[in-house]
Amino acid sequence: MQEKVNATIIYFSPCNSTRARALEIERQLQKTATVAVVDITKTTDHPVSFVGEMLVVVLPIYNNSLPLPAKEWLQNSELDFRFALICLTYGGVSRGRAMDECAQILNGKNIALASGGFLPTNHCYINKDGDDCNAKDIAVIKTLVDKALSNGALIVKTFIENTLIDKTFADTNLVDKTFIKNTIVNKTLATNTPADTNLVENTPTDNNLLNIN
Repeated sequence: MQEKVNATIIYFSPCNSTRARALEIERQLQKTATVAVVDITKTTDHPVSFVGEMLVVVLPIYNNSLPLPAKEWLQNSELDFRFALICLTYGGVSRGRAMDECAQILNGKNIALASGGFLPTNHCYINKDGDDCNAKDIAVIKTLVDKALSNGALIVKTFIENTLIDKTFADTNLVDKTFIKNTIVNKTLATNTPADTNLVENTPTDNNLLNIN
């Protein structure tokens, strides 16, 4: 039996719509992952430390950006993960720069983006009680989760191979070691992705998914 992925879901949801999407992600991950769910809505002033394999960040978009309390929490917390899924909810008006902000924060912590996308919800100014997931939301979340697990496995595989290279070629000069690493990474990508497909292309499609193949 394949070992389950260790996943942590972090969400910020004053109006419950984002919470509903986070719990749907948890439901879909439970077959293949050991999942912990962390609500930071009322605890953003307490940065913490989390370690695992997969990080799931589920946040709303406020004024084209991440909510400031959630953004500062991400920046100040110690997060040690191999790869991440970012799911952002918005009131159907504008997605702004929030995805880039979140990806940059995680990149600064050496967490690779494996999948990311947007889910339109009721605007919190209109419906403060939020809304539940509909059939389309569930389908989009399934695609996001599947892509995250697939790309995440590739990211972990590459990380392990690079670690082995560092140990095996400890006395090799940096240029040769980098060449060896790049050769393995390129061979892995060629095996797992179509030749004309980029690993990461941050272009939203009509179904609000980032085209991360």
